[in-house]
Amino acid sequence: ASRKVDVLLRFNHDAQIPWYRLDTTDPAQLAANTANQRTSALAMMSYRPTPWLTFNLGTESWFQRTVHTTRMPGIAFALNGKDAIIMKDGALFGEVELAGKPGMLSGGYRIEGNDLSGQFASPRLAYAKIFGPVNIKFAWSSAFKQPTVMNLNYGPPDGSLKAEYATTKEAELGFRLGKSTSLTANAYDTRIKDPISYVNDPLTGNRYYNRDAAGSTGIDARFSVETKRTTLLAGFGMNDPIKATGNTGEPVLDSTITGVLGLPATRAYLVLAEDVLPSLTLRGKAMWSSEVTSLQYTSADPKAQPTTVVWPTVLVLNAGITWRPANSNRLSIAVDCRNLLDNQRTLLSPTTDVLTPYALNGRSYVATISYKFVQ
Repeated sequence: ASRKVDVLLRFNHDAQIPWYRLDTTDPAQLAANTANQRTSALAMMSYRPTPWLTFNLGTESWFQRTVHTTRMPGIAFALNGKDAIIMKDGALFGEVELAGKPGMLSGGYRIEGNDLSGQFASPRLAYAKIFGPVNIKFAWSSAFKQPTVMNLNYGPPDGSLKAEYATTKEAELGFRLGKSTSLTANAYDTRIKDPISYVNDPLTGNRYYNRDAAGSTGIDARFSVETKRTTLLAGFGMNDPIKATGNTGEPVLDSTITGVLGLPATRAYLVLAEDVLPSLTLRGKAMWSSEVTSLQYTSADPKAQPTTVVWPTVLVLNAGITWRPANSNRLSIAVDCRNLLDNQRTLLSPTTDVLTPYALNGRSYVATISYKFVQ
């Protein structure tokens, strides 16, 4: 607690083996697999001259080499006409935190430059305060997602693909209802400018384009009870999409869509764990989500546009039991049944819209033995 300066240094090297497509039968696309190697370094310093003031400063950079692993001749990146391409990136960031009786106020800024996709900036401001059993939080931030090598390679032929920016405003109100119970409500508004969208262009094939705008407004509520023997967690969330506006080649969305593409408009969960004996815990979890709408290719015609597909509501129940022999704090044996109702589930998200969705496991049984060598 008395230390005023902390320094963090980190160096990483990652190698990704070639990935193979499952969402197409096009021989040219099946031939164009890629492998990545990325080397990154980070240096950060935290300086706390007084108990109420903290400065965080840092820099980060990475170097990435992407190579086509081809099974057909002539496969090359459109950006440079070669079978390999290099992307370099560097960033500077800083943050200031003020903490005291008036609350905690923090602000940060990150600026980043990329040799292929340009320069970007990301500011953030947040305030939090606890008033006895009540806590509040307000936050505003603007984050960016820069185009990847593949976004740029399959972007507009004129190279006009831009980074997308997401601006989020958030407010939270929490109540402490006694020693073991709490209730928290959160409201947010997220607006995305120039979102990067995957589109089948009839003239140029599969492409990434910038739409004009997208986003959502939503609320979340969480309730928790934690006692010596019982843990109860419950949550509910709903969001309303901000209608995306189009771009050249983008399919016209069905006006009946009521949620963000790839996400349910409403979700809820309930988690319960009870120590029926000092050595035995029963566990249960229920998760429910409303209908999900996504765009999918339903025609074998390579020039066909994707159509809207509505996936049904899903209820997933998990149950389990954990035994700790002789009330051990180190050894535990658990048996779980996941997706007890054996409901069909599909992995969907806004970032994988249009791509072939993956089916998730049905009912499954899992046995786990855990031992903690260090308490």
